[in-house]
Amino acid sequence: MARKQGARNLTMYGRVWNTTDPAEVEAFMYARGGYYDVGGTKIGLGPVHHFRELIKHLAPWFDFNSYSELIINEWPLHDTVAILGPAASGKTYTAAMCAYAEFFAHPKGTSILCSSITLSGLRLRVWGALTEILHKVKALRPTAPGYIVESEFKIFAAQPSEDEIKVSKDAIIGLACKLGDNWVGIGSYVGLHNERLIGIFDEASLMPRSFWDATANLRKSPVTKFVALGNPKDPMDALGVIAEPAKELGGWDGFVQPRKTCTWKAVGSNSVTIQLYGPDGPNFGPDGVKYPYLITPKQLEEDKLRFGEDSWQFQMMNMGIMPKGVGSRRVITKPLCERGNAFGEVVWDGSGDLIDVVGLDPALSMEDGDRTVLIRLTIGTDVYGYRIAAVTDGPIIVPLVSGKVDETGKPMTAEDQIGYFVRDYAVANNIKPSRFGFDATGHGSVGVAIARAWSPNIHAIDFGGRPPDRPAAGDPERSERDLYGKMVTSLWFAARHAITCGQIRQLPISVFEEGALREYFVTKDGKQDVEKKIDTRRRMGRSPDLFDAFVIALEVARRNGFEIGAQHPSKRSIDRVEWLEKTQRAFLEAARAHELVPA
Repeated sequence: MARKQGARNLTMYGRVWNTTDPAEVEAFMYARGGYYDVGGTKIGLGPVHHFRELIKHLAPWFDFNSYSELIINEWPLHDTVAILGPAASGKTYTAAMCAYAEFFAHPKGTSILCSSITLSGLRLRVWGALTEILHKVKALRPTAPGYIVESEFKIFAAQPSEDEIKVSKDAIIGLACKLGDNWVGIGSYVGLHNERLIGIFDEASLMPRSFWDATANLRKSPVTKFVALGNPKDPMDALGVIAEPAKELGGWDGFVQPRKTCTWKAVGSNSVTIQLYGPDGPNFGPDGVKYPYLITPKQLEEDKLRFGEDSWQFQMMNMGIMPKGVGSRRVITKPLCERGNAFGEVVWDGSGDLIDVVGLDPALSMEDGDRTVLIRLTIGTDVYGYRIAAVTDGPIIVPLVSGKVDETGKPMTAEDQIGYFVRDYAVANNIKPSRFGFDATGHGSVGVAIARAWSPNIHAIDFGGRPPDRPAAGDPERSERDLYGKMVTSLWFAARHAITCGQIRQLPISVFEEGALREYFVTKDGKQDVEKKIDTRRRMGRSPDLFDAFVIALEVARRNGFEIGAQHPSKRSIDRVEWLEKTQRAFLEAARAHELVPA
C-alpha cells in the first residue's frame, strides 16, 4: 500500500489511494514491477509507464526530449545499460534523475553507487546533478527521502546517526575512481551487497576494462542494475566493452553503427546500448534550439570545421559514435584470435614430443600497476599434424614482498625474490635453462639474480634493442630488422602471425585483453613500432604485462626450434645463428662479471 501523505484520497488506475501525491502512487506501482493485484484484479500499465510518470510528478521542471525519453524508457527494462552520446546530450543529468527516482521508490534495501573519475569531476557531474535534483524535489516535497552528508558523499533517506553514516548500505554513494595519481576504482565497495544494487558509472570511456570486470562481485545482490555513460572512444575501454553489440550482431568488428539515435542489444544478459546521435538531437528539428544546454547545429558545424568530419574528436564529441578506425592500429584483435582458434583447446597427437618453455616479464616494483608475470607454453604437434604453442600455465603473478628475508635472515631484494621463484618453478616443472627467457631491458640485475639462484644459461631478451636480422614471420623476403623498430615490436608481430597461422591455443582471455590494448604506429623511416608500455598504461589504465610475458615465451619457443608458419612437425634442432650466439655470449659475460669470487 502507498505511504500516507495527506488526509484526502486520490483515485488513480481504478483504485482509491490513501495519499494526495501522485508520485507516491507511481513509486508504489514501479516498486512492484509496474503491476499490482487488487482482490484478483491486476492494475498497472507496466514499469516504463510508471517510471516515466514518477519522474514527471517528482520533477515537473525536468525536460522530456528525444534523448531523455529514450533513456527513461529503456532504464526499467534492462539490467545493464550503456549510454553513448556526444558532449552536451544530457546523459549525466538524466541518469541522475533516474537514480533518484529509483531511490524514491526503494529508499530501504537499496544501494546506488555513482562514480566518476576524480572528486572534482564527481562534484561537477553525477553527484552535482543528484544534489541539485534532490534540493529541487525537497522544495516541492519536504518529506521526500534524501538527506545529504556531503563530507561522505552519501545521501540517506533520512538524517542518519553517526553509526549509520559509516555502516548503513541504504544510500546513494558517490565515489571517485582516482585519488591523486592512484587508480582505486570501486575496490572499496566490491563486497557491497543489498536487496537492490545500482551502479551508475559516469565518464566510463575514461575507465579501463578492469573497472567493469570488478563489478562481477557486486552482481551477487538479488537485484542489480549497471548503467555506464560517456562519449564513445574505444571498444576496449569500459564503456566500449559494456556497449559492444551482441555476438549475433557481429560485435564491434562486424556491426555498422546506425547514423541515428537508436538502441541495440549489447553483450551480456538483458543488456542494451543507447546511442544518442548528435545530428538528430532535440535541437536539430524544425523548432530550432529549444534546449540551449544540449548540443546545437552551430556547435556541431564549428567542430566539423575545427577538427574535420572524419576526426576522432568530431565523431566522439559531436556525432556520439565510436570513432572510425579505432582498433585498426592494434596488433591483436578478437576476430584475429577467433579466426585462428587461439582460445580453443589443443589435442596433442599422443607422440609425447612435447617441450615446455617459459617467459618472464619482470617488474621490480608495483608502481603504476606493473607486475612480474610468468607464462608457460607447451610446444608440440596436434592431431592434425600442425606445430602448436599452447598456454599450459599462467599467467602467474610473481609475488614480491617488502621486507622478505632468506633462510639466513638476510633481506631479499626484489631481484632475489624473482630469481628464487624462477628457480623453484623451473625445478618443479622440469624446465631447462635454455627454455627460459625474460625481458632484460633495464632488468640486467634480474638476470644476474636468476643466474646466481639457478643458471646463467637462459635467454636475455632485450625488448628495447634492435630486432634480429632473421626472416620475418609472414614475410620471409624481408628481415625483422627491416620491418620493425624495436625487438618488442618484432615479438608482438610474430605472436600476431602465429595466431593468424592457427598455431596458438588456450590463450587466456586475460592475456588477450591486455594484448588488444596496445597500438602500433609507423615510424618516420617506414618501420612499424608498438607504442611504449607507459603510453599504453596512460591511455588504457594498465600495462600489457601479461601479453609481454606471452611473447617472451613464444620467442623462447622459436629459439628452441618452433617455426611460425610451419604446417607439419619439425624435428630439426635450432640453428645457432650469429645474432643469437652474440646475445647469449653477452649475457653470460655480464652474469659472470657479477659473480662473487673468493678474496
